[in-house]
Amino acid sequence: MTPRTLLRTVSIGEAATWALLLFGMWLKYGARTTDAVVTLAGSLHGGMFIAYLACTMLVGLNQRWPWHMFLLGGIAAVPPFATLLFDWFAERRRMLAGGWRTVAAPQPVGATGDVTLPGRRPAPLGFLDPLLYWAVRHPITLVAIVVAFSTVAVTMSLTH
Repeated sequence: MTPRTLLRTVSIGEAATWALLLFGMWLKYGARTTDAVVTLAGSLHGGMFIAYLACTMLVGLNQRWPWHMFLLGGIAAVPPFATLLFDWFAERRRMLAGGWRTVAAPQPVGATGDVTLPGRRPAPLGFLDPLLYWAVRHPITLVAIVVAFSTVAVTMSLTH
C-alpha cells in the first residue's frame, strides 16, 4: 500500500463515518426516532478521526511535507467530508507521489533543508526518521497501537 492509497482509504473511511454520524443526528434530532445510531456512529467516527490524524502524520513525514500541509491535513479532519478535499488537494500538488521510505536516503553534496521536488533527496528528519522507518517496516504493530489508542480515547469520551 502506497502513501497515496493509505491516505485515500482513511480519508474515505473518515468521510463515510461522518455521513453515518450526520444520518444518526438526523434520526435523533430531526426524525426524533432513536439515538442508538449516534452512539455507534460517534464511536466509529472518533476512531476514524484519530486514524486519519495518525495516517496524515505518517504520510506527511514520509513525503516530507512542509508544516502548512500538516496543519491543513489536521484542519481537514474537523468539517464533514473535508478529508476528501484535502486528499484531492495533496494529490493535485503531487504531495502523495512515491513509495514508503524504509532507509535514510544519502544527501547530495551541498543539499540543505527539506525538499520535496522531484530529483532531489530529502534532508533527514533527525530523531523522527528512525520512528518513520520503524512504522513503515511494522505496519501491523503500528495499526495495533493506533487502534489501542483510539479505543482508549473513544472509551474515555463515552464514560465522561
